[in-house]
Amino acid sequence: MLKKIKSYLKKKLKPTVKDRIKLNGGYVDEGVYISNNVTIDYDYAFLLEFHEGAVIATGTILTNHDSSLPNAQGEGMLRIGKIVIEKNGYVGAGAIILPGVTIGAGSIVGAGSVVTHSIPPGEVWTGAPAKKYGTVTEIMNKRSVNSTKYFDIYYVGEVKKLSIDYPKFKEESIKKVRDFYAK
Repeated sequence: MLKKIKSYLKKKLKPTVKDRIKLNGGYVDEGVYISNNVTIDYDYAFLLEFHEGAVIATGTILTNHDSSLPNAQGEGMLRIGKIVIEKNGYVGAGAIILPGVTIGAGSIVGAGSVVTHSIPPGEVWTGAPAKKYGTVTEIMNKRSVNSTKYFDIYYVGEVKKLSIDYPKFKEESIKKVRDFYAK
């Protein structure tokens, strides 16, 4: 009972990014990972929708509104749009996602990319502005990457992701990466 009260107070006093999105009307499904270092305008959080297995990496900016062109023309209007990350969509570190964009199921947005248009399922987009780099399957084949092992670190599958001990997994992963590069 005391544990539940402590957890409740912790969330109330310092809500996570997911909690803040939900509190402001946005949709965050189970198994979604959102880094605490993601920039979101919570006034428009009700226009965010993240589905199961979506990952939004550190430094990402999600902006549901844009007033640049109208402001430059002296009109003072906003362009507002929903941002949707479908099942298992991945947004790399430092990416910028603009209003009205849907990241398709199983798609990848490369780190530092600026996404101005929706991305179909299963595609990899990179650059500023982001353009299609290929499909996830093509990239995996091109890099000869086994879907279960990459740099001696095992991917966390969808089923495991829901029940994994993330602090322990993170610690083990960092150790494996350090050991790999120490060779």
